[in-house]
Amino acid sequence: MIWTKDPTQRCITSSSTATVPLGSRWTRRPVGLGSLFSQSSLTASVSEDQTTGIVATLHATDQDLGINGQVTYSITSGNEMQLFSVDPSSGEIYLEGELDYEMQTSHMLEITASDGAWETLSTTASLVVNVEDVDDNPPIFQQRDYFVTVPENTASAEYVTQVIAVDADSDRFAQFTYAIIGGSGENFFTLDENSGVVRTQGNLDYEQGLLEYQVTIIATNNDGSQRDTAHLHVEITGVNEFSPRFLQTEYEFTVSEGAPDGALVGSVLALDSDSGTDGKVLYF
Repeated sequence: MIWTKDPTQRCITSSSTATVPLGSRWTRRPVGLGSLFSQSSLTASVSEDQTTGIVATLHATDQDLGINGQVTYSITSGNEMQLFSVDPSSGEIYLEGELDYEMQTSHMLEITASDGAWETLSTTASLVVNVEDVDDNPPIFQQRDYFVTVPENTASAEYVTQVIAVDADSDRFAQFTYAIIGGSGENFFTLDENSGVVRTQGNLDYEQGLLEYQVTIIATNNDGSQRDTAHLHVEITGVNEFSPRFLQTEYEFTVSEGAPDGALVGSVLALDSDSGTDGKVLYF
């Protein structure tokens, strides 16, 4: 309603009604729609060895016109480690960091779509990024070198030691096997491919064989792409298994009459087939 007044101070007035068009006001809230998805909770999967690329694309529509209908995207929760980014115009979610299935199997992001109005309205959608496991960790031996002692003549199939490796992967990717691939003791020991238990094989003779054997052992993942190596050092210790034996069963000596005390009468000799101190003979 518009009023006019006579400037002559006489109380004469008139009125008329006018319609003034106002600028468009944002009235509709954007609705989050993911690419190929129609719900507000979306899911994507990414291999843990992927380092870059688009993870998913979210799309929000706004029925308003002009700047009020322009939608921008932002990650508003769940990205504390800065592993992801979003293109504010297209809604494309990008991977920006390294994922690790063993550390975290999934990431939940909150994506916000906001309009361009002066009084901004927004809506949110959740994106769950599941990390797919890959065999990215090799088996690792707990020791690089193992040192053990085994008495000579130990029976075959006797326990010697156990080598242990661990794989930081999960489930089927954490599986691996052990094997002997070389060394001077390759033919004198066996290795259980699953448990890593080492056992004797054949006769270990201190007197006839080596005093120390070396065995090279590997742990290999299922597809053979990753491995680790350890070395087993086995010292063979002698056993006092032989008695000293005289070279003769009887000795006969001649002594001159009047020989002084301490005079040499003769000598006897015994031998011991053992080695080291075990083969030293004392006479009584």
